[in-house]
Amino acid sequence: MIVSNVADNTLTMRLTNNFGVGVYVTSAEVTTDVTTAGECTAEIEQGADDAISAFPWESDSTITFRADCDSGDLLVDKEKIKFNVEMEYYPVSAGDDYTKIIFGEVFTTVQ
Repeated sequence: MIVSNVADNTLTMRLTNNFGVGVYVTSAEVTTDVTTAGECTAEIEQGADDAISAFPWESDSTITFRADCDSGDLLVDKEKIKFNVEMEYYPVSAGDDYTKIIFGEVFTTVQ
């Protein structure tokens, strides 16, 4: 995971689907406990530079997840920061009547 305060003000991480089944991600949100980081917009990359907000995610596959913070230029180099990640999804085989939300935290150092 990388948080860049100079180049692109972005948290970038690789996530693997360990649910054991394929899921469809309908939304993703990123927040931070550092008020100077501003709003963060979550994007998923699949393939080249395609950024999408909803997509099917196969079991055991890995995606690149990126959160762009619009005023991240206020992040301090080598500062510890916590991001909260929230993803809404449902098992592909079950349908959207079975939508769930999963929460996670990312602790990292601004680089």
